[in-house]
Amino acid sequence: MSARVYGPAMVWQPIPGGQDIMWSLSCALTAWRGTPYESGQSFKQLGADCIGAVFGVIDELDGRFRARKAGMPADTSMHSRAKAIAAVRELARRYTPCSKVEPVNGQYLVEPGDIVVTGPPGGGPGHVELVGASKNELWHAVKGSGFHQGGWGLLDVQILFAVYRLGDKERWAR
Repeated sequence: MSARVYGPAMVWQPIPGGQDIMWSLSCALTAWRGTPYESGQSFKQLGADCIGAVFGVIDELDGRFRARKAGMPADTSMHSRAKAIAAVRELARRYTPCSKVEPVNGQYLVEPGDIVVTGPPGGGPGHVELVGASKNELWHAVKGSGFHQGGWGLLDVQILFAVYRLGDKERWAR
């Protein structure tokens, strides 16, 4: 039996006064749509894994291209708890200012551009997704489908481990 355990735990909200940010995010996501899955890569329309695609979009938006620098965790780093914790710490360090979003009354108030970390109950490969510019939209890269858009129920059985928010999204406005 499958359960979509993280959908009800997230409530999408627009970025206050952030129409330009959300428009830029939407354009970048559309440009990355269809990028084939390729482990350890971050190249629009050539190949990217879940971490490479999510942070490749962010890099394109703010022009800093940190996802291509040495030491960037690959999606395989999300396959064990210890490696996933180290990968998330590295990503938070590399993408400072970055803060963990805490739930309010059991719900995460997510906004466009937030980073969602999920994984299956009982362990196994974790996953990184990006909250889209439209309500209840998540973007991620998987084998077979590449980088694509889905909704809150995109993955059948997932636990929401954490949500992270970048503190400099204003750089994305054009």
